Amino acid sequence: MAERNELMELERKKWEEKMQHRRDKEVEYLKNREKRVGDYEDQLQNLRVQDAEEYNVVKIRLETDVQVSTLSRSKPISYAVISLDKKNRSLLMSHILQDSRFCFLEPIFLLVYIISCDKKYDIII
Repeated sequence: MAERNELMELERKKWEEKMQHRRDKEVEYLKNREKRVGDYEDQLQNLRVQDAEEYNVVKIRLETDVQVSTLSRSKPISYAVISLDKKNRSLLMSHILQDSRFCFLEPIFLLVYIISCDKKYDIII
């Protein structure tokens, strides 16, 4: 009977060690994933800033072109308006794509938040 209890205890310890190892790996994986999500957010923010700066430069250039064309009356104004409209459409599409990428990452944030709460209250998953 004592030998059986020793074997059961030994197997239980092995099982707990393996489960703890698995939990540690899962937490490590989630932290890495959280880091990647943060990196992606930073990249998206940088792209948004860059797009906004480019948009402002093009807008100012087109506005000056419009002013020059209205003064000289040699160029039609519709060209500047069409160019500005195309830039607006391309920026809108880029924002839609960026938002769809962020929506893809939302469940990951939720999972990381749940795990951080579990660690805070010492709950074992």
